[in-house]
Amino acid sequence: MSTGGKISLITARLLQGTALFWLGMQRRSWIHFTVQVWIGISFTTSRAAALISAQRRGEAMRSLVERHNRDFALCHRCWFEAVYKDKYEYMGEFDLMSIALIFDLCLYYIGVASRPYRDGENALLVPPFSGTGTGPIFRFMRAYNRRFAEIARRRRKRRMLGKTNRAHRCLIPGFKLHSANPRLFAQGFAKWAHVELGELFPETPLG
Repeated sequence: MSTGGKISLITARLLQGTALFWLGMQRRSWIHFTVQVWIGISFTTSRAAALISAQRRGEAMRSLVERHNRDFALCHRCWFEAVYKDKYEYMGEFDLMSIALIFDLCLYYIGVASRPYRDGENALLVPPFSGTGTGPIFRFMRAYNRRFAEIARRRRKRRMLGKTNRAHRCLIPGFKLHSANPRLFAQGFAKWAHVELGELFPETPLG
C-alpha cells in the first residue's frame, strides 16, 4: 500500500473511532452535552462578540464586562444547582431519573431551545437563568432535583435502591416547540405523585 493510502486508511479509522466515541457520548450523556454546547458555544460566543463590537464602537467597557461576568457566573451556578448537583444520588433509579428526564427536557426546550426561534438571535445574548422571570423555574428545578436525591438516599438506607427498575423503559417522543410539551409535563407530575405515594408507605427494609 502506498504512503498516501496508509494515511487515508489511518485517517478513516481515526474518523471512525471519533464517530463511535461521539455516538457513545450521545447515548450516555446527551442531555448534559446539549446543555453545555448551548451555554459553552452559542451564548458565550454571542456575548463575547457583542462585547468586542461594543469596544470597537468606543463604548465604556467596565460595566459591560462586569455584567458579562455576573450573568455567566449566575448561569453556571444555577445550572449546577438545578440540573447536576446530587444527580448521581438517583441516577440509577428508573422512576426518579425518568421524571427528572421529563422535567429537564421540557424546561430546556421551553426555556432555552425555543428562545432563539421566538426572539431571534438577540436571545443568545441572555444566558439561561440570568434574565428576568427565571427565578421560579430555577427554584422548581432545584426543588425536584433535591427531592429525588433525598428519596434515593432514603432508599439506600432501606437497601431498596434499584427495586423499581426491572422491566421498565422510558421512551419520550421527539420534541416540537409547541403545545406537545405541557402534556409530557403533566405526565411527569403524575409520575412524581405516584412516587410520593409509594414513599408514604415504603416497603419493608431488607435485612
